Amino acid sequence: MFDPITQFRHISINDTQFRRQTLAFLRFLKSEDVTVLATSTPVTERDYYHELQSLSDGIIELTRGTQRTIEVLKHRSIGQVDGTHGLELRGEGLEIYPALTPQTHQQEIPEQKIPTGIDELDTQLGGGIEQNTVTFLSGPTGVGKSSLSAQLATKTGTDGTTAVYLFEESIQSFTMRTESLGIPVTELQRDGTLLLRAIEPLAHSAEEFASIIQQDVSDHGVDTVLIDGIDGYTMALQGQQKRLLTKLHSLTRYLTNDHVTVFITDEISNVTGISSATSVNASYIADNIIALNYIEKESQIRRIIAVLKKRTGTFENTFREFELTADGIQVSEPLEGMTGILQGVPQQT
Repeated sequence: MFDPITQFRHISINDTQFRRQTLAFLRFLKSEDVTVLATSTPVTERDYYHELQSLSDGIIELTRGTQRTIEVLKHRSIGQVDGTHGLELRGEGLEIYPALTPQTHQQEIPEQKIPTGIDELDTQLGGGIEQNTVTFLSGPTGVGKSSLSAQLATKTGTDGTTAVYLFEESIQSFTMRTESLGIPVTELQRDGTLLLRAIEPLAHSAEEFASIIQQDVSDHGVDTVLIDGIDGYTMALQGQQKRLLTKLHSLTRYLTNDHVTVFITDEISNVTGISSATSVNASYIADNIIALNYIEKESQIRRIIAVLKKRTGTFENTFREFELTADGIQVSEPLEGMTGILQGVPQQT
């Protein structure tokens, strides 16, 4: 191993001599059946750097911006998994988290719908939510996205385990809030049917987070996943929206191909009105989109809910009011005689 091999340049008269000596030396070592490892700092403006790469049978590139990544650019005669992968240097050693590569086949969405536990919401959803689908719950801060998603995730699971990944809230806070709505979080944890994980977004890359979910699906039989806070997931990617969509698409498709139902909460900036279905133009990832928002009615702030998208089957195209109560989430009958909700200026007709 030569660390770094470019130091040989300092004992050569010029670039040409360095290139000739180094290439001859490496060819000699290969002819003697010696495996050669070498490190270097990229000097792309130097011709000898490109020649060293050409001679190499494998090239592994390490980068470090806000996070470390690793990419195999070349692996002669064998091939490699393209793309960047997560890399962490910790006390236990070097850890690598390969990027997810969803299987090319698509799982068929079961015709059977799973009830949400809220009859009125089931009516809006055309009977419930199908398994192996991705559902976005979008809305402004405090409107009840996390509470509703917790209700859906714990009710629509089958005989497996529901895993909740909290990017913006502690486990204690989540437990207190959801149990005040009648969701028996502590009991579900005790039974082994609910797994709660608080994720620190700046401490984990997107690849490592995906690896955590993979491990939970494998070890705990997880069949329902709730990612509570796409903003936190974005922080794990350091705000790179294009990379966010790629990683999120790979993660959700990997999970649904593995028969896992996915819920994602997404905060939009509009306090009233619905200008976009999702905050990061991720609508194409979602099979279902449930929008939550506020309206002013009789000088009071009210919460409303509507289904904007359902890839399979029909759904109700009306708005309904809903409340967060000690008896659970209560959804009303469809709002009638009101216009302008989508524009944020509702008016009674």
